[in-house]
Amino acid sequence: MTGNWNPGSGADIGRRVVRAFDLAVAEPSLRTMAALREATITLGSAMHATALRPERAVIMLKELLRGHGGPGWSPSIATGRGIVPLRREALVYAELFTWWVAAYYAERSPGLSAWRGRPARVNA
Repeated sequence: MTGNWNPGSGADIGRRVVRAFDLAVAEPSLRTMAALREATITLGSAMHATALRPERAVIMLKELLRGHGGPGWSPSIATGRGIVPLRREALVYAELFTWWVAAYYAERSPGLSAWRGRPARVNA
């Protein structure tokens, strides 16, 4: 593979991540975060399987979620601590990004393949 993953080739996976993200932001609970975690791990694994370069994969992940969450928010792990109150979207995205990285690198780092983080509960 040459890193030619695109949202069209993984449209179902992408839709699952977006739907799970929107639900987790609207109603953060163990159930919605677990669904987001499952969808995110599937996406990270799919992107890795195509040998998509990490920096390109991160950009595609952000593009997938752009326009979701509240007004004025864009996908970033910069949560604004100490400057403004944390937004729920930022907290959910921080969890999503952690799961995505673990899934993307699981094949390259055998220790991560057994990673089974408990879904976080986001209260914002």
